Amino acid sequence: VSSIDGFIQTMQTISQCFTGLQAQLRDFLKQQAATKNLDKKNRLITEATLKHKMDVYYGSLKSKAAKIRERITNALQVFGDVELQISCLHLNDQVEISLEAFRQQVEQGHEYVRQILDCDHFKDSGPEMRAIAGD
Repeated sequence: VSSIDGFIQTMQTISQCFTGLQAQLRDFLKQQAATKNLDKKNRLITEATLKHKMDVYYGSLKSKAAKIRERITNALQVFGDVELQISCLHLNDQVEISLEAFRQQVEQGHEYVRQILDCDHFKDSGPEMRAIAGD
C-alpha cells in the first residue's frame, strides 16, 4: 500500500506541475492579447519583455520535464519489478491471504491508478500508463 501511496503522491505532484503550466500559459496569452492595444513602439517593447519572460519560463520547464520523465520511468520500473516479484512467489499451504482477497487488493490498486489517469491531465495518457491500471 505504501508503494501505491507513493505513486499517487508522485502523480499528484506531476498533475500540479501541469496545472501550474496551464495557468502560466493563460497568463502569457492574456499579456500577449493586451499588447495589441498599444502603439507600435510600446507594443514592441512589451512583446520583447514578454518573450524574455517566456524564454525564462521555458528554461525552468526543461528541468521540470526531466524530473517528471524520471519519476514516470521509475514508477513504471517499480510496477514491473513488483509484478515480477509476485510472479516468482512460491505457493504454500500456509498462505495468510486468500487468492480472492489478493485479487481484490490488486484491483483496488488498479482503481487508484485509474482514478489518477482519469483526472484531466492524464485523460490522454498512452497505453503504457493504462497498462498499469490493468486496462
